Amino acid sequence: MPDNVPLPTKEARIEAISKIQTRIAELEKRKDSDSEYDEDYYEFIGCPLCGFRMVWPDDRFFIQEHFKSWHPSLRFQAERVRTWIFGDEELKIFRATTIYERRLVVDLIGYAQLEELEFRWLGTKSLRKFFIAYGCVISSEIAGYSVWNYLRLRNLTLKQADKKLKERTRTLRQIFLLPEFRGQGYGNKLIDAALFDLRVKPDETWTVESPNNVMIGLLRSRADAKRIEVFSAG
Repeated sequence: MPDNVPLPTKEARIEAISKIQTRIAELEKRKDSDSEYDEDYYEFIGCPLCGFRMVWPDDRFFIQEHFKSWHPSLRFQAERVRTWIFGDEELKIFRATTIYERRLVVDLIGYAQLEELEFRWLGTKSLRKFFIAYGCVISSEIAGYSVWNYLRLRNLTLKQADKKLKERTRTLRQIFLLPEFRGQGYGNKLIDAALFDLRVKPDETWTVESPNNVMIGLLRSRADAKRIEVFSAG
C-alpha cells in the first residue's frame, strides 16, 4: 500500500470481513436456488475499506487474503492473466480467453460507461459467444481493452461466423484506455496487436463502429488509415 494511505485498523478489518461473509452467504444461497447458474455466472464484491472489487466465486480465497495485508488494485489482477499475445518491458496485451480474463474486460467496460454512456454493456457470456476481447497491461496495471467481431455478422456467434470466411470483415466495436494511459501511443499498439492476432492482411480493410472525435483522430494518424472504414451502428 502507498505510504500516504493509512492501514485500516484491526477493528475496521473485522467489520469489513463480517460484511463480506454476509454478502458471500447471500450469493451462495442465490446460486443454489438459481436454475440459470452457469460457468459465466459471477458477482463483484466491493471491499468496504478501499472499494477494490473482487470476483466471486473465483476469488473465494483471495477475498479473505485481501484483508490480511494491504489492499491491492488492478495491479494484482494483472498478475493472474495468462493468455498473452504481445509483451515488452512496459506494455503487455492479452486475448481474453479465460473466464477471469473476460471478467477483467467487463470490469473495464464498467469504467468506460462511467465516462461515456454510449459504450454498450457487454457481459462475460456475450464476450465469449459473440466477441473477441483484448486487454492491455501497462507497468503491471490493467489499463484498457478492445472488443472486436465481424461486420454484418454481429448477430452470429463466433463459431457460426467461422463458417463464413469470405464475409468476415474484422470490426473494432469498442476501445478504451483509463485516462492516465492516454496520449502515449498505447491505443495504436492495442489495435496493432489485435489486428495481428486476428490475422488481418496488410492490404485488407477493417472497420470501426461509431468512433468519437478522439478515436477518429487516432485512426487518421495510422499508417493504414486508407484501409479503415468507419460506420455508425445507429
